[in-house]
Amino acid sequence: MEGVEPTNPPAGAISGNEGDHEKEGDGEDGEDDKDKPPSRRYRMNEAMRGYLWALVQLSNEVCTLTNEKNHLEGSKDVVSEQSQRKELYKKVLQAFPDQWMNTGAISREVSMMKKKMESATAPPKPDEAAPSQPQP
Repeated sequence: MEGVEPTNPPAGAISGNEGDHEKEGDGEDGEDDKDKPPSRRYRMNEAMRGYLWALVQLSNEVCTLTNEKNHLEGSKDVVSEQSQRKELYKKVLQAFPDQWMNTGAISREVSMMKKKMESATAPPKPDEAAPSQPQP
């Protein structure tokens, strides 16, 4: 896949088994951890994040238009953005090799992009604004 950098996670990073909540220090030497190969994951670059963000924005627009259409047709069906995003993440996940990405990682990428976009478009706080000059 172009623009994708396969990497191994740094020591202590979350493995692909995010659902496993076993304690690491439960009296064992930790030899089981040494036998496991490090999990693989893709690290998204800015271009991929941009495409993912565009897909999420389009998915949200489809949801809005679908709900508006249903309202105009008198249907009580409501499509939630959250459920559509969940389906989108599953479709995006299929583009990656097995066990190199999961929907949780995709969701985190989208959350980081959302936070980045909100901070970029937010007006500056009054205490961060340039100090006003007193009138003589």
